[in-house]
Amino acid sequence: MPKYSTLVVFWAWPMGTRTQDFAGITRRRGLLVVAAVDLYEDFVPWCQRSTILCKNDEFLEAELEIGFKFFVEQYISHVELKHPKLIKTSVSQSKLFDFLNNIWEFHPGPVPGSCKLHVVVDFQFRSPLYRRVANLFFDEVVAQLVSSFEDRCRTVYGPSTNIIASTCMSQAT
Repeated sequence: MPKYSTLVVFWAWPMGTRTQDFAGITRRRGLLVVAAVDLYEDFVPWCQRSTILCKNDEFLEAELEIGFKFFVEQYISHVELKHPKLIKTSVSQSKLFDFLNNIWEFHPGPVPGSCKLHVVVDFQFRSPLYRRVANLFFDEVVAQLVSSFEDRCRTVYGPSTNIIASTCMSQAT
């Protein structure tokens, strides 16, 4: 069964779906990559700075700074860590987003040393202009997000992280 990476955006946004089957990454290792919020600036697209404000075993808050060409914005990300399979995030104190919610859900994969990943990103920019611009590049945003996770897994755990199968589908909502 393939690993799932699904980007779902509501409020008149297109929906992009990417399904992938990875080998060489367990759900624990995948979860650790996503939970390393302090390292997001090293691999998450458009993240220029990531600073942990407070942290315990089940929750953390971080200030993230994202930028793309002509704009740079900061917001506070609230991250729930539900080991061994789930990470949920939400945003506050943001001038950029009306809302931003992410779910990264990891499941055992079809073969040893693999996992299935289901990612949901639900957001809305405050600015109608940003909404329109992001809409134009939505497929690239989806591909970049999934690719950055894969690249980071390879960097952290070695070249054995491979995509076995991949399918993409985009659809306007």
